[in-house]
Amino acid sequence: TNNQNDEKAYFDVNHGLTSKIVKWINDAEKPVKLIYLSSIKVYGESSEIDESSEKNPQSVYGRTKLAAENEIIKNLKAYHTYHILEPVMIYGEENKGNLPKLYNFLAKGFPYPFSNWKNNRSILAIQNLSFIISEFIKKDLESDFYIVADDTPISTKEIIEELFDANNKAFVRFYLPKFFIQLLINLSSKMGIKSLEKLLGNLVVSNDKLKRAINTRVLPHSVQSGLQLMGKCLANKK
Repeated sequence: TNNQNDEKAYFDVNHGLTSKIVKWINDAEKPVKLIYLSSIKVYGESSEIDESSEKNPQSVYGRTKLAAENEIIKNLKAYHTYHILEPVMIYGEENKGNLPKLYNFLAKGFPYPFSNWKNNRSILAIQNLSFIISEFIKKDLESDFYIVADDTPISTKEIIEELFDANNKAFVRFYLPKFFIQLLINLSSKMGIKSLEKLLGNLVVSNDKLKRAINTRVLPHSVQSGLQLMGKCLANKK
């Protein structure tokens, strides 16, 4: 997305269409509740994030999502309400992201070379996101923004283990030295290749503010149960 045409397209959709929606809502005679799905990318590349963290996006996607958030906050009339949800990576049935690609790669017998690498990542089950949206629809809450994630973080290795355990299958493990893995991450990052950093890096967020708002102590699905559901879905597609 360094291509300027791509950047314009991102702004036209993420900011431009949001601006049109805000104007449309402002024309409504009755109060409207707007629930907007933003992204954790509005905070940039920090490894630990809550709602008090500085919003400093480093990607085109993050910048356009932050522009959309600001459009809502600044221009939505006061008698309407907004709930801006900032989810981490969403996973679940029919997921079309990198997790299914990684699962299918390992299911073919290719080894996973980072089995001794420990990281922590917050992720979000689609079932939990659906529950949260439903709660915001039902409850009468003040306008605000919220980070959205499952209750506990998990390592990449544990994510893969849950997906395979759901189908009573195993994957081939390979153990590269940790110093060599770190070297690979650093080199790929300097070359502008972010895939290893996304796979093996840390991103831990807090969903405390969200749970206080919807008055719940625990979300319906643990990260383990959410991944088990996804794993069974992946197996059924084989």
